[in-house]
Amino acid sequence: MIPISELKEGDSITSMYAVRRKETPREYRNKEGKYFFFTVGDKTGDIVVKFWGGADLNRTMETYGALKVGDVVEISGDVEFDRFDDRLVVRMSEGIHGIRFCSGSEYAVSDFLPASDKDLDALYSQLLERMSEIGDEHLRHLVSLFLNDEDFGPAYRSAPASMMHHHNYIGGLLEHTLNVVGLCDRVADNYPELNRDLLVTAAMLYDVGKVSGYVFTTSIDISDEGQFVGNLALSYSMVKEKVESMDDFPQEMALKLFHIILSHHGDREKYSTKRFRLPEVCVLHYADSLDAQVNEFLVALGEEDGENWPYSKRLGHAVYKGE
Repeated sequence: MIPISELKEGDSITSMYAVRRKETPREYRNKEGKYFFFTVGDKTGDIVVKFWGGADLNRTMETYGALKVGDVVEISGDVEFDRFDDRLVVRMSEGIHGIRFCSGSEYAVSDFLPASDKDLDALYSQLLERMSEIGDEHLRHLVSLFLNDEDFGPAYRSAPASMMHHHNYIGGLLEHTLNVVGLCDRVADNYPELNRDLLVTAAMLYDVGKVSGYVFTTSIDISDEGQFVGNLALSYSMVKEKVESMDDFPQEMALKLFHIILSHHGDREKYSTKRFRLPEVCVLHYADSLDAQVNEFLVALGEEDGENWPYSKRLGHAVYKGE
């Protein structure tokens, strides 16, 4: 298996990768037939595969239909630099190159999904410690219903924070959440008018829906719940269910917490239901965005490409790495 990070222009490869996503087939402009693109990856990165099809349209469509996100396939093709997309791609032509579906005995799942380089048990212990510092007993108990749950805890510990963008790796959600909690806590030091307990609780719970919103084995994908409902609504419904299981949770506090979860994206085009009504949701919004953006930079700077100004596809521009 050739790591994607080691691929270079001019290579002819035959190697196993996990299918990350696929695009709808397109028709040729000047001839009959169809072609399609799909993305494959391993724990070192992703690359687009361009399958140019051939005279047999049925075979092209059968190949497209057989590919599923999470499948591990052995692909044979040529690595080239696509000047239109400004990136390396793998070019495949039917009849010259091929796709072979691999069985589970041929690979280890850990080869395909990157994982946090941090100690996840230690991070979870830090989050539990943060929980113990919440002064309000109702909020502290609410968080404990999640973090001390024997099913939720392990799932939360290993979940990614996104499918394609920031913290999209095993343990990414835990790492991101702990960073956001820390940022919110520091902002509360500067603004004593804020309700620190409410803010920290919201920072711990605003993304809990991602535990069921994503599925991941060899690739990260959106679950059926994530597709139909979305992570914001999933987080809200999970927190609301726990709140309603408590006998004496203050109603106004619950409404404030629900508002923060549902509106923290800050833009109704991004599925938030309301504009900010509380200063705490403003803090969470920017803390969430800040940690996500910093992670994108750090990922770009950590890539081994020998460039002082490596181009980040995820950021859409070059960043300065230096020597």
